[in-house]
Amino acid sequence: MLKDEEHHEHVSALPSIAKITQATPNLMAISPNMTHQLLDTIQKTPEISNNLRLISTPLKTSTSAIQTFLEQQEKALKTISNLSSSTILSSIKPIQDSLRDALAKFDFAHYDEKYLNVYSGISQVLKQYEETQSNLQKYYRSITPSYFHSSNESPHYYSPEMTSPSDFFDSKSGRIESIEDLNNAILLLQKHVSNIPLYWRGQNNASWGLHSKLFRLLMTQNGVVSPQQKPKTKQPYPTEDQMIQAEKQILNLARQDWRYGNMSALEIFARIQHFGGPTRLLDASCNPYIAAWFAVYDPTHEHEDHDARLFALAGYASGNNEQPDYSEELLSRDPFWFNLHDYEQRAAANWGTGSRRIVWRPPEYESRIAAQNAVFILDGIPITNSRILQYFRKPTGKEYWKRPDILAASSIYAKPFSPNHNARPNQRNLAPTYSFVIAKKAKKEIRSYLEGAFGYRESFIYPDFAGLASKTNNIQFPNLGDLQ
Repeated sequence: MLKDEEHHEHVSALPSIAKITQATPNLMAISPNMTHQLLDTIQKTPEISNNLRLISTPLKTSTSAIQTFLEQQEKALKTISNLSSSTILSSIKPIQDSLRDALAKFDFAHYDEKYLNVYSGISQVLKQYEETQSNLQKYYRSITPSYFHSSNESPHYYSPEMTSPSDFFDSKSGRIESIEDLNNAILLLQKHVSNIPLYWRGQNNASWGLHSKLFRLLMTQNGVVSPQQKPKTKQPYPTEDQMIQAEKQILNLARQDWRYGNMSALEIFARIQHFGGPTRLLDASCNPYIAAWFAVYDPTHEHEDHDARLFALAGYASGNNEQPDYSEELLSRDPFWFNLHDYEQRAAANWGTGSRRIVWRPPEYESRIAAQNAVFILDGIPITNSRILQYFRKPTGKEYWKRPDILAASSIYAKPFSPNHNARPNQRNLAPTYSFVIAKKAKKEIRSYLEGAFGYRESFIYPDFAGLASKTNNIQFPNLGDLQ
């Protein structure tokens, strides 16, 4: 097992092309420009000896190889995939070989300053490539051998400490007991993570896990018993393969029976989600106060005597520059994750590793999407093995949560971070998850404030006929005796 300090700078999951591009700007940007400049110098300097012109062919070969390499990366990014270590390193090799060939053709009997400047320029480009190759080799050695070559998805027992998802989140949670606490919590967290976008989600009951509806449905189908019931048996939580098969059934039903064959998978899922159907999408909002409304809104009063929870999910880990735009891939006919068939492929696409959350802002298919400032959060079912679980310590700090503990808490990787501290990069590149427990006594006050200050009520959040129909199901109609 690698020690933390041995891979602190490199570990994130399998290396993404975006991260490699970010880490090696000289390779990706300077070198192609420099080789083009060197070729221009050769072509525009007739006084340079003919020997110098001999290097133009290997330089052109280098430029072509660079262009091919960049195109491979661009294609990989567009398909949310990765080039393997062997592919990347083998792509660099012909560039290095042609540059070395160019240097070998120099005639040092010629001491023209421009001539030597060209030699120096080629040497500099070659040095950049050699440094990049060395860094990539070190990077791959530190990550690929054992992080994701396997995953333990077999049923397992809960830890003794896992009696509720609250046990997983609460040691890092903030607490809200008034509208003033809510305002301060939002302002303070946004200050601490000002460089990272946050997506908010409210839940009526603080003891609920952060689960998609499809995941919950499959939990029930599999016979999973919640930790609150203290089962003594192993728990068969849904796997990524099971989720994909369920999604394929949903798409077949939508396209064959309902004839929505012209829609992308994500559009179908989004529409199903907004009308209460099961998908892997997690509803969230860019607006923390709308999420707070969902946390305290309880038309049946079933959870009025329970604390609520407000989640804030970061779009990516601290230290990353920006959230990639995957809108084109997400709107394809079939989801890209249908083509990820094993742990290594999923890890290479950062699907289920916790290092990337896909945040999708859907078009306004329904009026409630705009009203709720809605986004969807997507990720694969967590890939778990002993090397990953070591980053999920129990509050005691002595042991780690097990796979069923993590899945009882969330259907995606949701490592809790304290909202009281500035966001910092972490070794696993995990996107932070923050949460606040809203005290049950504060629910009514917060509801009244949100309605009075922002007009947040059912007709605002659900401004369509589906919302109206749902409301009529909860109306207290007059009794016959009241009419007499």
